[in-house]
Amino acid sequence: MAGELPAATPDGFYRRVNRTLEKMGFAPMSGRSARLPKLSAERADVHGIDPVVYLKMLMVGFFENLPSERAIASRCADSLSIRGFLGYALTENTPDHSSLSGMALN
Repeated sequence: MAGELPAATPDGFYRRVNRTLEKMGFAPMSGRSARLPKLSAERADVHGIDPVVYLKMLMVGFFENLPSERAIASRCADSLSIRGFLGYALTENTPDHSSLSGMALN
């Protein structure tokens, strides 16, 4: 059934942003990087976010003029294009707004 779902692919704008980031050597197209330390929240109940995904989520907030972490997380969860930009499939959960708050390097 999951194979019948549309693929999460970045639209033209976010595809260009990904290409620019790749040219800068910032991150792989997948949006996830095993070689970078995870950002983790101070609270034990909040999951860590890959730093590439974290930065890309903040970029989405800036590009789309979103007023809060909750709005950023909601937009990232709802948009196929942004899911593709972040490297998440439709069946994967994107980071929750609480994961964007109080981040620190492990």
